[in-house]
Amino acid sequence: MDAPGWLVDEFTSRPGGDVPSLLRNVSAPVWVGGHLVAKMHPTPGQARHEQLLALRFQSAFNRVTAPLGVSAPPDGTGMLSWWLRLPDHVPAAPAKVVRWLRTAHDNTPTAGLPAAPLVVPPRPPHPDATALHEALAPWRRKALEAAQDLTALPAVVIHGDANPTNIVDCGPPSAVALDFGLSGRGPRIYDLA
Repeated sequence: MDAPGWLVDEFTSRPGGDVPSLLRNVSAPVWVGGHLVAKMHPTPGQARHEQLLALRFQSAFNRVTAPLGVSAPPDGTGMLSWWLRLPDHVPAAPAKVVRWLRTAHDNTPTAGLPAAPLVVPPRPPHPDATALHEALAPWRRKALEAAQDLTALPAVVIHGDANPTNIVDCGPPSAVALDFGLSGRGPRIYDLA
């Protein structure tokens, strides 16, 4: 998918930017070009939330993808959040992930942060996975019930989507996190689960 002209101009006018290509489009389109990554958010608040959480984690001595700010598309719909592109990376080893989460949970201040969305809105099943989607329905119900119980646990700042594509290894000394769209206050067990 070719990037719209205004997005090409945004990338190429920034230091380290190049003509972007679509990296993925799951919950939001993510474009990459040169040393830059841009994620399109439906609202300005969501873009600023991700930048704020990255800075909050960073202030607590956690390695994160460097947030570079936000910008508005010319048509006024949504908002782009800008990030420094990570060099070649692989999923972090479990010990590094746990160390990153422990540092984040124990040291990141919670003041002024909203609660993390512990229940992500369901997505329609992929056409090739309808049977699997139906088979997992009972587990989704159990997860919703468990999420209600989780709200009674003490809250720390959680990543909210600590999977192998979001806490990665780019070399020593520790893991690097990215994608803070589901971060906020929540029980630490949520990240570990």
